[in-house]
Amino acid sequence: MKAENKIVFMDGLFPSIIFPVGLPKDGGSCAYLSEHCLQYCPAKETNKHEVRALKFFKDNNSKIIVNKIIEEVCQEAMIHLYWWSWGDCLPELVDKITDVMWALSETGILQNGFTRNNNLWRNVNFPQTDNLRIGFHVDTIKEIKIFEKWRVVCCPDVEVGKAELYFNGEKIARCCGIWCDWIQRGETRMADCQECYCYKQGCFIGLLGK
Repeated sequence: MKAENKIVFMDGLFPSIIFPVGLPKDGGSCAYLSEHCLQYCPAKETNKHEVRALKFFKDNNSKIIVNKIIEEVCQEAMIHLYWWSWGDCLPELVDKITDVMWALSETGILQNGFTRNNNLWRNVNFPQTDNLRIGFHVDTIKEIKIFEKWRVVCCPDVEVGKAELYFNGEKIARCCGIWCDWIQRGETRMADCQECYCYKQGCFIGLLGK
């Protein structure tokens, strides 16, 4: 498949959905953009792929989107999809993207990522499945206490370019998508979402139903 027809982007080792950053009025997908995000986001220029991916989600129903993603992910010999290396879920796409995520989960595709869209976060996490984990993105550590226990929250450390992951109020990892610091083990290793899924670490930490 030609690159100009794809909606899944290979961001390093991970097949990813990437939407344009910025406010919707400017063509972006970050409806809940904060001043903190705006100041430190390194992806301030939109490319053709991001625009094409967002347009495909807007123009097609969930079934077509699911089939398209499965086709592209399988071509990469992967069973993993990362949501929003850049960008986020627009409010008008919450129901559609929720349907897409659940359908992909049922096929066995591993999914993780982070959002600032509270409605999507609640749709996906209650109830929670073992192979679909979308964490909530906050700007400050103080905000972490607002959210329910037993769910992953991400607070970016912009100075070092890593996301700090918290679970049940405790910092569990710092990850940049390439290298991850495992706080509990005191180790630094390559990011491996499959390993985290198998051992219930990082984005996939925790017991179901809690």
